[in-house]
Amino acid sequence: MNALIVDDETIITKVLSSYLKKKECTCIIANDLNSAKYNYAPNTYVLILTDINLTRNGEEGIELIKYIKSINPDEEIYAMTGRPENEERILEAGAKKVIMKPFRLKTIDELINWN
Repeated sequence: MNALIVDDETIITKVLSSYLKKKECTCIIANDLNSAKYNYAPNTYVLILTDINLTRNGEEGIELIKYIKSINPDEEIYAMTGRPENEERILEAGAKKVIMKPFRLKTIDELINWN
């Protein structure tokens, strides 16, 4: 199983990848929009989880969601944000679910069918 984790905060990607490795899931880490686009391949990941604010002043996560959906409209993408006011726009962009930061790691288990 593979997961694509996209966040510019290294501590978050380290914690998430460590947790998922315990579940025997290989993590591909991207810290920016270009790296995420480069590492995306349709139907490769059991989990695609992206932060929305990948820079201090941008919302590249929404752009990533739209990019992935343009390639594979059926791809399930989960978004992380600390800003509840952005939830509607994130869902409109195509995210399956918005996870509010901070969150418990067990929240990840609810996103993946481990069978």
